[in-house]
Amino acid sequence: MNTLDTAKKRIYQFLSNYIYEFTNENSIELEFIRLNGLSNSLYLVKIIDNNLNELKYELIYREFGAVGELIDRKTEKEIIDFLSLSNLTPKILEAHKDYRIEEYISNSDTLKRDLLEENFIIDKIIDVLIAYSLIAPACLYQLFSFNPNYENWDLDSDSMSITYSKSEAENKKVQEKTSNYEISYDFSLYNITKHNIYDKCQKLMYNKSKKNYDVFNSKIESNIHLFNSEDIFKIKKFQFYMDNYNTIFTNIFPKNGVFSLSHNDVHSLNLLLTETSDQILVIDHEYASLNLAGIDIVNYLIEFQFNYTRKTYPFHDFDNKKLYEKFERNYEIFLNFMNKYEKIHNEKEGFSCIKAKEKIYYFELICIISLFWFIYSVMYIDFDALVEKKSFNYLLHACDRIENYEYAYNEIQRLKEEELKLKIE
Repeated sequence: MNTLDTAKKRIYQFLSNYIYEFTNENSIELEFIRLNGLSNSLYLVKIIDNNLNELKYELIYREFGAVGELIDRKTEKEIIDFLSLSNLTPKILEAHKDYRIEEYISNSDTLKRDLLEENFIIDKIIDVLIAYSLIAPACLYQLFSFNPNYENWDLDSDSMSITYSKSEAENKKVQEKTSNYEISYDFSLYNITKHNIYDKCQKLMYNKSKKNYDVFNSKIESNIHLFNSEDIFKIKKFQFYMDNYNTIFTNIFPKNGVFSLSHNDVHSLNLLLTETSDQILVIDHEYASLNLAGIDIVNYLIEFQFNYTRKTYPFHDFDNKKLYEKFERNYEIFLNFMNKYEKIHNEKEGFSCIKAKEKIYYFELICIISLFWFIYSVMYIDFDALVEKKSFNYLLHACDRIENYEYAYNEIQRLKEEELKLKIE
């Protein structure tokens, strides 16, 4: 049975359980429209009454992809339920292990590319992202190892850890664990402290990516003659970053700071704008977790470089100039977000974000985002698809992310050198 046949059975079952007008399968027709989605199979389902020849309902059918096993669906559902109460995301109508049926917001559409940089759109997105960060309390974190020299950490051991600290204004219960160094909040969301971007990249996503990477590498070694010199250069760089991923990621990750609940995948296809342009909704919360304060707005700014609507190989476009040519404006947008974030969280939890407004921190966020999407791409990279050139080029996408990382990393080194010169003078 193919995917759509299975989907039809599931939709019919849903209708028979919840829609009282539904009598039998012959009374309606289901029309499936494929929507954009890299991780999942995503469809808009139109339910048409055959007798009246009119549209009765519309809903979204989402079948989870390979990354689904890494997702905490309980936390994801709690986030969606919370946001849907404020009309900031569509409701879940029915949830299962392998698929989900969701509300369709008929008077909205994904954010068009010509609107992405409009000030009124960015202001609305900032407000939505701050609302997102308030679903669970922000917290101070510290990344540490039992070896104080972090550059020599044994990254294959279990000595790496995240510890959480209570802010001055936070009165939630703190629970001590086996180590004196490890404490965590009694968060309102289920087990949220265990779902942070550091652990996702270092453990869950890395472990899955490594298995796929090994398969890919075994085929590359015996078929390297199929690629030109430019492709081989990209492959070698890609292999270097994957072989050294844990060290690279840990060394660039800020050793302490503020964690907030973040969406982690904010771009035009995950933002819905209502027809009247008075509201923005955010969708696709699969990667939501604790992450560095401000990461979502920076991810949105980075995504100006990418166009995923291309219909031909490699099925995306990348403009590598946008990140640095529009640095001043993007940094101003970032500061606007952080000022609003600090004001609200300072009132609620007593946080100060002075360091988080510095340019070095801004570039660190670009590095973390780039490495996150790099490791995501490795999970999906496929040698045969790469050779046949018939589907999304995940190798190229991984290399695009490396390019962003290297730009931001070099800027961090430049800023540190300038700071050092000022101290010497």
